[in-house]
Amino acid sequence: MILIILGIILPFLFVTIIPNYFVDDVGAFHVWAACLQQNPQDIYPLCKPDYPTTGMLFSGGAIYLIQFLVKTTNRDTIDTVFRYYLAVFDALNFLLFIWLGRLLQFRFPVRIALAILAMPSTLVGGAVWGQIDGISLFFCLLATVGFFEFWQSLTKTANTQSNYYSCKIRDFFWLVLATTSLAIYWLSKQLTLFSLPFFSAIALITVNKLWQHLQRKGMVISCVFIFFFAALFSFFDSLFIMPEGFYDSSYWFGWHRGFKPYISGNGFNIWMFLGWQMSASPYPPFAKLNLGFWQTEISPYAAGIVLYAIFMAWLILTGFKAVRRLLKANLELREKANYYLMALLCLFQGLSYLGFNVLLTGTNERYLHLGYPFVLLAVTWFYTQNILFSWRSIAFCFSAAFAYGLFVFSIIHPLPNLFFAFKLHEFLASIHLFLLLLLGDSWLRICRLKQLQY
Repeated sequence: MILIILGIILPFLFVTIIPNYFVDDVGAFHVWAACLQQNPQDIYPLCKPDYPTTGMLFSGGAIYLIQFLVKTTNRDTIDTVFRYYLAVFDALNFLLFIWLGRLLQFRFPVRIALAILAMPSTLVGGAVWGQIDGISLFFCLLATVGFFEFWQSLTKTANTQSNYYSCKIRDFFWLVLATTSLAIYWLSKQLTLFSLPFFSAIALITVNKLWQHLQRKGMVISCVFIFFFAALFSFFDSLFIMPEGFYDSSYWFGWHRGFKPYISGNGFNIWMFLGWQMSASPYPPFAKLNLGFWQTEISPYAAGIVLYAIFMAWLILTGFKAVRRLLKANLELREKANYYLMALLCLFQGLSYLGFNVLLTGTNERYLHLGYPFVLLAVTWFYTQNILFSWRSIAFCFSAAFAYGLFVFSIIHPLPNLFFAFKLHEFLASIHLFLLLLLGDSWLRICRLKQLQY
């Protein structure tokens, strides 16, 4: 209980002792708040916010609500209250880390959750920075918990009911929670696109489990929840009037507004090793490919997309066989198989975010905030199960998260000279390229493990 209280207090403590935050981001939220006050329905044509609807409401909408409740126009006061509001979600994320840890059967879920929360990679992207990435992470974690709880409840019901093809009505609360959270999460930021493989895999596995446990009734339930998610997403996505040409979609509008053609948006990737300026265009070629009759020029932008597509295709193909074996587990072993499956999917989500940060152009410094918690949860689970990961590899993963957090923090506050390396983009790119190779190799070996054969 003491550790739980400490974890809840920690985000508020950091906001209190760290006065620095990224004023420009919060300033944009103030502009959106002013637009909401003047003409809410036309906020997208007039003020052109680059977040989809739920993200805009959780940022600019929150500023507007704070101004209304606090009854002040003092910018510093409003920003302080806003950061404490963000700290609430950071604290809730800590509780969700515990929840996931218990779902994964960690022996000490609170300690592990506290360790993940205390990582600079987790803390600096939310309330400390003054951004809503912690809110995005909250709904991502909540959707994940909802799906995982539903899987467990299906298995437990099948083990306790005399009729195998049955399910309790209350089990479907988890699906309602998961699909609602997923719709909100998807419209919080454009970067949720990189969770598409993760949640697509979860959705397909959920449909498979419904078929296993409920047969045709399960397929009907699957269709109902797919329709429910689509309707909810469409409702949230079209809450406000959009400019012409964007099909009444705030998500599509956000992608159009948010896309910036440059090598890096103060983030890091392998293309920084070319020695180009971060603000340089990624479209000019850096090499020519000559295959006799076929010649082409290679640009960082195109090469990054191809490399990331190949990487994700490789993850999906190698992971498919492992997931198929786990889904074929006997009923008495299915709960244990679920633990492997959940840990494997968490690693998949982390690799998806790590891959695009390392391989694609245009990356921002905070884009890994959503990926690191899943990486740390997954590698910790495999380590505690004595599967492949040594204490050295775990130490490296946590050290990389620590270095990444300091790198992000260095943008809002100068670091001591002792930590000069953590301010260098090339240094962070090198660390994360090595981390990607390490985890990619571990992914392949995990997918081939005999423990996955039931």
